[in-house]
Amino acid sequence: MKKISLLLLSLAVALSMLAAPAFADPWKDESGKQKNRKFQLSLFGDDLRPVQSNKQAQKIIKQVQKQHKNAAKHAFKDIQKHWAISDIERVQDLGFISGYPDGTFKPNSSLTSAEAVAIATRLADRLYGDLDVDEDIDEISNIPDWARGAVMKACALNMINMNRFHSHVQASRAQVAVMLAKALKLDPVDTGDIPFKDGLLISKEDLGYILALYKEGYISGMPNGKFNPNSGITRAEFAAILARIAADLEDDPVEDDKEDLSMVSGTIYDLTNDKDDAGDWTIELKDGEEYNVDEDVKVFDAGGDETDYWRLEENDEVAVLYIDDDDVVREIYLAETDEGVIEELDQEEITVDGNTYEFPADFEIDEYMIGSEVVVYIHNEEVLKIDILEDEDDITVPGEVKAINGDSWYISIKQTSGNQFIFDVREDVVVEDDVDGDDLDFNDLDTGWEVELILEDNEVEKIVVVDK
Repeated sequence: MKKISLLLLSLAVALSMLAAPAFADPWKDESGKQKNRKFQLSLFGDDLRPVQSNKQAQKIIKQVQKQHKNAAKHAFKDIQKHWAISDIERVQDLGFISGYPDGTFKPNSSLTSAEAVAIATRLADRLYGDLDVDEDIDEISNIPDWARGAVMKACALNMINMNRFHSHVQASRAQVAVMLAKALKLDPVDTGDIPFKDGLLISKEDLGYILALYKEGYISGMPNGKFNPNSGITRAEFAAILARIAADLEDDPVEDDKEDLSMVSGTIYDLTNDKDDAGDWTIELKDGEEYNVDEDVKVFDAGGDETDYWRLEENDEVAVLYIDDDDVVREIYLAETDEGVIEELDQEEITVDGNTYEFPADFEIDEYMIGSEVVVYIHNEEVLKIDILEDEDDITVPGEVKAINGDSWYISIKQTSGNQFIFDVREDVVVEDDVDGDDLDFNDLDTGWEVELILEDNEVEKIVVVDK
């Protein structure tokens, strides 16, 4: 179950509800003097507003997520004394299962196969994001319209066999178990030791996946020792399984939400890691300070495999440390690095000096600018962290002109990544037209033009027009 991340609430939902923070004048400091306007822009609905730090934006979003979560949760009328009440409320918070318009959840009602697939693919959406799906599935015409998208995703993930899938038929315990095992990409396990008395009733095609889910602790048999593979599964039983999966994924140390931990990175310079003296473990990075290391620290090598802290050696390994508020190291990730200029950037990958690296699904790219010189930390073939080296000084920044102001002397550009930035412009800025060779002034620039901004000391000293 390592390396599976669970996005608890969609940032898109949070952003759509987010009220814009109040700024008396975003372009002036307390004394009324114009501030440096190298801001990152954040999209609030159709309105662009400046966010003066990435941490501030993340804090606001998390507050709204919490408010949204609390507002969305309500007590169903028919679960107050039900054995699965906590599981039902949990998966409701996560958006996996909702109730009915009359305020009920109907915990003991069964599910159709189409309903079960719709719920299972919500889990897959959280794990893997948007998927390219085959819209030419021959059997899709027999699926109700509301379930077709989920069925196509389930097919793409091999969660279901369309030859055995009947959308209106009641979903069985075996069918749901196989769906979830495949959504989690569990490999089928050996079927030589079957813990259920009625194991012979389970098809050989399904048995390995059901046992895989069983060994993970997500499902169990009935009190009488049977699995009852062909019996229908209730909404409450499905909720209980999903709640167990969610709890396990949240506890996954590789992809856990580290919002309460800060990150530092560098080359290991010195460490104390005597196996028999865990209470005195420390680690020091080159050009950094020394940190105490928690005796339960989680350590992962550059390939993503878990190892022990006492096995680390002082051999110039690059590491990313996750540190709590007491400056104690809780997690350590060994990594490889690549230093260079960002050439291309989008939500899926980054290209640095010709080398392209993939982002994990929840990586935030808003603060990174094409043209910046960075160090990229790669762990388990994905980007773990990016450090900006030049802080936007003396670099060339490409983008599309979104706005200019010749009175306050600033320019706003949008890059191919979708990120937008605002820069101060020197009054003696040089504008060079590489398209027509025209003699241009700053105020001659037009929105939509492609430009390259040459920065010095955080100000634009030259603008090159590369496309109109």
